[in-house]
Amino acid sequence: MGARDSKVAEELMKRAMRGDPKSTNILAEMAKKEAEEKEALEHGPLRSQALEWAAEPPWQGELETGKGETGSGGREPE
Repeated sequence: MGARDSKVAEELMKRAMRGDPKSTNILAEMAKKEAEEKEALEHGPLRSQALEWAAEPPWQGELETGKGETGSGGREPE
């Protein structure tokens, strides 16, 4: 975090301590971003992508039968 960011964070902290919810949210986002950047430096940029993919629901297969290449509506005769 740079000097400017530190001053911004300090001011946001003062406002958050006075009960300003927007300042609290901004501080949380700043902390999350800093943690993500630190993790990317430690573990490499592909780790973040892998974590995003891992958070996605598992693939359920073709939703409409007969429209996939291996279904009865495929392009190649069976």
